Formats: sequence, C-alpha cells, structure tokens
Amino acid sequence: PALRMAEQTRLITSANPDYRISIEGAREMIMLANIINESADAFQKLQHDVDGMISHSNRTLKEERNRLAALMSELPYGVIVCNRDGKVLLYSRQAQEMMQPADKKRKSGGSIGLGRSIFGVLERDPLVHALEVMNHAFTLDQAKPALGLMTKLCGTRFIRVNMAPVTSGEEGARVISGFVLSL
Repeated sequence: PALRMAEQTRLITSANPDYRISIEGAREMIMLANIINESADAFQKLQHDVDGMISHSNRTLKEERNRLAALMSELPYGVIVCNRDGKVLLYSRQAQEMMQPADKKRKSGGSIGLGRSIFGVLERDPLVHALEVMNHAFTLDQAKPALGLMTKLCGTRFIRVNMAPVTSGEEGARVISGFVLSL
C-alpha cells in the first residue's frame, strides 16, 4: 500500500492534479492518504488562483498597452521608446514620419520599426553620450535628468531630440533600463 500511495502521489504531482489517492489500508495509511489529498486540493486551488492572476495581469497589460498606443498616436510630436541597448520598443506615427528619408528615392538611412535599433536611424555617438551623462547624474544622486540634443539622422538631415531615462530598480538603486526620445 505504501508503494501504491507513493505512485498515486507522483501521478497527482506530475500528470493529473485532479486525481486523488484512494483511501484504504491501515489507520495510519488512511490518515496519510487524507493529508496527501488535502495537500493536492490546496495545490490545485493555488494553481487555479495563480492562473487567474496571470490571466488578469495579461488582460490589464494589454489594456494599458492599448491606452498608451492611443495616447502616443495623439501626441503632436514624435516619440520613440527604446531599451538601454537602443532597441525600439514603441514609437508614434509622427516619429515614423519624421524618420522617413527626405528624398524617398534615395533611401539614405534606415527606417524605424519595432525591435530594430534606433542607431540605424539616428547617430549613435550623441545618444550614447547622453546616456552616459544621465548615468553619471544618477551616480551623483541628481534629479531625474532629461537632455536636449541635436543629432543627425542617418543621411544629411538633423533633428532636435529630447531624451529622458526610463529607470528600473528600487528607490535606492536607480538604473537606466531604457530611454524615451521626443522629436
């Protein structure tokens, strides 16, 4: 009976969380089976609660993402959100229009897109320097810095860019996890 109970317990944890151990045998074995079944019930309820929270969080995240996209589409200037490596996470229609080459026949420079590098569209050095300045400001415990700069689009045009950091971490340890560019 102990080996059968062990196998049934393994069945609950690995393949079928709805399965419950059959209660039979000596009084101690019945007591152990009841405890295992109670634990399986608690585990199943916990798993159901976690699945519900994940589903709720995913719905909330999708709603917030849609709200942010709607808000960005209404801004009168271009906005690009990047991670700290320069990968584009989000951009507005206005930003996409501003990044188009002036002469559509001459494809000078890249185009903006999700997952693409911002450094394919804007010069790398001014943006990297601005990130270094912001990191230095954080090490000196300065207020959240925002920098304005002029940079060159890959090609021949220049654009005015305001850069603000996106931070992560706890209050005491501010770390730049990305940046927002307003054009």
